[in-house]
Amino acid sequence: MDRQLAERLNALTKQNEVLRDARLAYLLKEGSRKSFESRLVRAADGRSHAEKLTNAQATEEWEAFQVELAQLEADFDFQRLKYEVLDKAYLAEHATYKIEDGLIKRHKGA
Repeated sequence: MDRQLAERLNALTKQNEVLRDARLAYLLKEGSRKSFESRLVRAADGRSHAEKLTNAQATEEWEAFQVELAQLEADFDFQRLKYEVLDKAYLAEHATYKIEDGLIKRHKGA
């Protein structure tokens, strides 16, 4: 049982590292969104800011940026959910270990 608990903990630790990397990639991309949008707006045609913004957001560059951001966010969410499943599996394994350990101690004492 100790080995199974250790394996679950190792899987949880590895997933935490994957989650960290996915979160960092998403946050870096999200952090660059405003400056990227500003550069597109500055270069866009139009008389008003609203018209320039609309034209900038209609570009292929903006669409590609948004698609990449959405993919990074989806990966981050997936990795977070995977972490939560592994965490619940670890907690269940730990609870089972505690119950079985208690039963074994009671049985030995009887």
